[in-house]
Amino acid sequence: MNDLSKAVFLDLQGTLGGDGVGDIMDFQFFPYSIEAIRLLNRHKILAIVVTN
Repeated sequence: MNDLSKAVFLDLQGTLGGDGVGDIMDFQFFPYSIEAIRLLNRHKILAIVVTN
């Protein structure tokens, strides 16, 4: 069983990177995004990335 008991849903475009309306092929993460997800996971918070 996984020891992660909390989760957060993060929007991909406009929150973790990109401009919110651009083409996904042009997507780039913001400089802090990857480390922020790692920090959540280190604190046993599962990061779930969603987009439309």
